[in-house]
Amino acid sequence: MPLQDLLLHARQKVLPVLSDTVSAMPDPIGRIIGYHFGFVDAEGQPSHGSPGKLLRPALVLECARGVAGQSDKAIPAAAAVEMIHGFSLLHDDIIDRDRTRRHRPTAWVVFGADQALLAGDALLAKAHEVFLFAQPAPPRASVDVFRAAIQSLVLGEAQDVQYARARHCTVEEYEEMALRKTGSLLGAACAVGAFAAGADEQQARAMQRFGEQLGLAFQIRDDILGTYGDPAVTGKPVGGDLMHRKKSYCLLHALTGEGAVHDHLRRLYACRAEITEREAADMVRALRNSGGEEAATRAVAAHMDQAVRHLEASGLPPESVRRLVGSAREIAGLAA
Repeated sequence: MPLQDLLLHARQKVLPVLSDTVSAMPDPIGRIIGYHFGFVDAEGQPSHGSPGKLLRPALVLECARGVAGQSDKAIPAAAAVEMIHGFSLLHDDIIDRDRTRRHRPTAWVVFGADQALLAGDALLAKAHEVFLFAQPAPPRASVDVFRAAIQSLVLGEAQDVQYARARHCTVEEYEEMALRKTGSLLGAACAVGAFAAGADEQQARAMQRFGEQLGLAFQIRDDILGTYGDPAVTGKPVGGDLMHRKKSYCLLHALTGEGAVHDHLRRLYACRAEITEREAADMVRALRNSGGEEAATRAVAAHMDQAVRHLEASGLPPESVRRLVGSAREIAGLAA
């Protein structure tokens, strides 16, 4: 099934659960979360904003389908995983001081950082409630995966902030951070979907490792788009991550290279003053000549190869493997 069909299926199955759950939360927390998901406007009136791609719940449902041939039992887990993602984005936008997401002002800009922070906390708590009290209840191993993924995600976010302030960061440190920040939740999405469909722990863990490597590939690909992508498509300014001193794979490759372009980038990045939009644009131009994009693209392909090997070892039927691999390659920006 093409990725677009998986995302549409997730929207049909998961958005009603998210909408009903959020609308039952008291004001102003429910209104802030509803605004973040695009369900309401700033005044709490129904809106048609974008809820995002729903990539993670799509993986939950597709992994459940791969195990059992159907995915309805995994809908609560899919909704809970998307709530965890929403919690992380509400906090991310505050940390990064990003003023737009999905082509409209971020929640903290509209409601204030304090309220948006508390809304993220409430969403985290609600995600636990939705996941733990699903019927049938998730097995203990699934709960362990869910809990560990949240802890890993938060640690990855903390490392991301730490590395942005550090003068030096290696590619290996970056990949460890990205595995926690992004790979952990994608891995958990695959595992809890498998568990909900009746997979044993060995199979679910193999699918978790598939999701983790896919998450790494996805994060590196996202870094490429965040550095070179069209703001009309990404919804973020060119060089925005550079202005926040985020260490992307492209940048780290360039900072460790030899030559005039690499020296120029090191001088720009070594300055402790705030990086302006003009300087960020200058850095993007330099990065285009550094070979960073090519190195990052090779890393995406390498992590996808690892993801496929884990999935092939999971014991899923060949047709389920083929379908998931095709979707994963689309997620990672590779030709299916």
